[in-house]
Amino acid sequence: MTIIVNVQILIIIFGKKLLQCVAFFMDLYSLSFVQQY
Repeated sequence: MTIIVNVQILIIIFGKKLLQCVAFFMDLYSLSFVQQY
């Protein structure tokens, strides 16, 4: 039971890190896109 809970916590933490990375790259992409114009 505790193993399943630990896996869910790891997935949640990894998901948050992944979302932060995606948001970071989206910001970089939007900045470079704005600088072109």
